[in-house]
Amino acid sequence: MALKRKPYFSDDQIKRYIIQLLSVFSGFQVQTGNQRDGRKHFIDVPVMYGDSSRTVGYIISGSENSMAALPIMSLYVTGLDPADEYRHAPQLVEKVRYIERKRDADGNLLINKPGEKKTLERYSPTCYIMTFDLAIWSSNNHQQYQLLEQLLVYTNSDGGTFEIQLSNSPQDWISMSYVFYKGMKFEKAIPAGTDPDPLYVATLSFETIFWLSVPVKVYDQKIIKKIIIDIKDIDNGFDIESGPLLTQFEITPDLNDPLNSLLMDT
Repeated sequence: MALKRKPYFSDDQIKRYIIQLLSVFSGFQVQTGNQRDGRKHFIDVPVMYGDSSRTVGYIISGSENSMAALPIMSLYVTGLDPADEYRHAPQLVEKVRYIERKRDADGNLLINKPGEKKTLERYSPTCYIMTFDLAIWSSNNHQQYQLLEQLLVYTNSDGGTFEIQLSNSPQDWISMSYVFYKGMKFEKAIPAGTDPDPLYVATLSFETIFWLSVPVKVYDQKIIKKIIIDIKDIDNGFDIESGPLLTQFEITPDLNDPLNSLLMDT
């Protein structure tokens, strides 16, 4: 029996969502002291993807006499479970009509210039609860507490929730999502080798709503470019079809006018 292959599609949705989560926790700094001119000295805190074993391996992967710079944060997905409470109608198919912005020959968007008209057919996405841990690795408690003060202010809403934006497309009905803070634990990690100094680790647990969608269908909309109206003589039995043609009108809408273009859409 021949193997019947399923239709293939992949849009790297999980990977792109993880990258978006990494960007949420990027850009933080810690103060390490004062420079010679008296100004405060700050260092950036990078964030990487990986579990604890990979992170420890990265930290001690310098040379035999040096370690990678601390502090550092690591993010790792720990679960992906179905979320029945956020599920929409599974068989829902929605059509959205929109007008693209016009582009010039170089691909730059033009202001107040309508482009092609499109019809988008999108399907109900599948919702999951993604759980992930964010670990803060530092060489002392002071650096750790600085980062916690900066991070925890974002969980000040009801239930420790904050929003993240996934796209800026008005046709994307999953452009927004939410991240829920669940708690934190502290621990010490002893690195391998001869270095006796422990690593201070604070692990923050989160949940987020992850939408998995199938590809959409995009169609070009058909536009009426000309309307022809026949004026006929209907004195003999009011027969419009067989009556003699008296005159004919042609109506051509201005397709550059967004309102007329929208009204003439079929």
